[in-house]
Amino acid sequence: MKLFKYAMVVLFVVKMATALANDSTTRVIISGSDPMIKVQAVKGDRYRIFFQGEQMENVWLRIYDKYREKLYSEEFKSTLEFAKLYDFANLPDGEYYIEFSGKGWRKTEKLEILRIKNQKDFTAQLTTFEGSGKVLLQIDNPEIQEVYVYVEDKRGAVMFDDSIELNKDGSRTFRFDGFAKGTYTFRVYAGETTQTEQLSLN
Repeated sequence: MKLFKYAMVVLFVVKMATALANDSTTRVIISGSDPMIKVQAVKGDRYRIFFQGEQMENVWLRIYDKYREKLYSEEFKSTLEFAKLYDFANLPDGEYYIEFSGKGWRKTEKLEILRIKNQKDFTAQLTTFEGSGKVLLQIDNPEIQEVYVYVEDKRGAVMFDDSIELNKDGSRTFRFDGFAKGTYTFRVYAGETTQTEQLSLN
C-alpha cells in the first residue's frame, strides 16, 4: 500500500457484496457498471469503496484530486470483488476522482466531499399532500440551514440524493411527480445526526 499526500486508514475489509446491499446505515454516492463501482458515505469522514469486476485479475485503485494529482494508490492482486472502508478526514471539501484500472480497461468516477458543519440535534417532520406529489420537510432546529436528503424506493433504488438549503423557517417542499405510488425511505442528514422515515406516496 502506498500513501501519498494524505493518510488514509483502511479500517476493515468486507468480502461479500451482500453485506453492502443489506447495510441500512449507508447511502450510495456514486455508482457505475461493467465493472461496478460504488462509493458509500458511512459516517463522518468514512467512505466505503466497493468494486466488482467481470473476471479475476490484478486491479489498481487510485485517488486523484480535482487537479488530477494522485493522492493515493493501492493494488489488489487476483481479485474479483472487494470492499474497504477508508477515512478521508484529512481531505478538504472538494471534488475527487476514484479510478480503477486493470488489464486493458480503466474506469473513473467522481466523488464530491461536502461536510455539513452544523452538527446540532434536530427532528425532521415529513408531510405529504395526497395526489400532488409534494412532500414538505420541516426541521425544528433554526440553527440548521442545510441538510442532505436521501430517498430510496422499497427495492433500494436511489431516487433522490442531494444537499439542499432550507428556507428561513426550516422548511423545504419537494415535488416527486414522477415517483410511482408506494412506500419510500427518507433519510435526512445534518452533520453527525441522521433521521430515517418511511413515507407513502399516493
